[in-house]
Amino acid sequence: MTGVAEDSDLARSPDRTDPVGPWWRPAAMGCVTLLFGVTVLVWPQAVLQVMSVLVGLWLLLSGLVRIVTAFRPGRALGQRMLNGAVGVLYGVTGGVCVADPLASLRLLGITLGLAWLLSAAVDGVGALSRPAHQWGLLVVAGVSAAIGLVFLASPASSVRVFVLTVGLGAVVVGAIQIVAGLQMRQAAS
Repeated sequence: MTGVAEDSDLARSPDRTDPVGPWWRPAAMGCVTLLFGVTVLVWPQAVLQVMSVLVGLWLLLSGLVRIVTAFRPGRALGQRMLNGAVGVLYGVTGGVCVADPLASLRLLGITLGLAWLLSAAVDGVGALSRPAHQWGLLVVAGVSAAIGLVFLASPASSVRVFVLTVGLGAVVVGAIQIVAGLQMRQAAS
């Protein structure tokens, strides 16, 4: 398409003066987000089970990537070994989470804490070996270390609180989206 056709399509669009779009978009997203949040709050145990499986799959795939990365040349031996160790830890934990989601909740919290701390170590070593990108990796390492320490301090509770926080956040955001959509509707009429 040329720029002329795009301009004429825009001229025919009913939303050309509204950069957000029609009022029903945020209202619909708000309904979906609110429904998600209520579901998480009403059935947290089921959400924990699903989350455990999804985290398990994520850990399995992340572990595989880290193991493959450990065998790539061009990195220091220590960094490659650390990447491989984190990859094995991720893979084993991911397998446990997928195999027995609810029984592994405490283990999941402990392992996630250790995984965050080991990721912080890998990112910290990476930051020190690449001065050009040092600040970003150091921030990531610091945040990862803080999250890891929280999970290690209270493993099962951390996972439960995380799920409840997601549920409450979704309810609040969903309600705000609905109100914003309705305000847009009122302003348009």
